[in-house]
Amino acid sequence: MKNKITNKCFIGPVRTAKYVSETSVIDPDTGNIIDVCIYKHENEGMFCIDSSFIEHVAEPDKDDETICYIGDPFNIGGKLMLTENDTNIE
Repeated sequence: MKNKITNKCFIGPVRTAKYVSETSVIDPDTGNIIDVCIYKHENEGMFCIDSSFIEHVAEPDKDDETICYIGDPFNIGGKLMLTENDTNIE
């Protein structure tokens, strides 16, 4: 059974981060190629996260759209919703 992050783990308002792109990097410990997604936080900061982690925590919402919440890397204890970007960022 997958571990699900529940709302009880987070404090404060839900922030959002929009998808920018996906790229590959080499894991310095294993030498394996890892796919990472880059997101732009609503506070203008950017971060990347392992794509396989997103696949593990994403779940369908009531409209059967995929939704993903993670801990906010810029706000300890905060909740962050990862979203698709409506505009192309090159």
